[in-house]
Amino acid sequence: DRSISRKAVEMAMSLVLETKLSKPNLLEHYLNNVYWGHGVYGIASAAAAYFRKKPSELKLEEASLLAALLPGPEWLSPYNNPQGALRARAEVLRRMAMAGYIEDKDAEEIASSPLP
Repeated sequence: DRSISRKAVEMAMSLVLETKLSKPNLLEHYLNNVYWGHGVYGIASAAAAYFRKKPSELKLEEASLLAALLPGPEWLSPYNNPQGALRARAEVLRRMAMAGYIEDKDAEEIASSPLP
């Protein structure tokens, strides 16, 4: 439902959450509850489903692929749309490099590699 009243409720709820939780806690809550595609909810389940790993064991190429799924988990799924998943992962890596989280050369190397 994308009604104006629902968006107003969502905005109010987000303001309340922001006053009660820190940003790291909000992110943790989000990652533990968000849909990752193929019936999978939560980062631990996503890491296990896509890579048979715990989140702490993910490599950059795997973590960036999971991050790339968030805008459209089914549409960007490496199973349903490998080329779309590669493009989305490359964009995540590009943004990580622009923000200084990773080196440009690492972003380019991973972006040009096949799906894990």
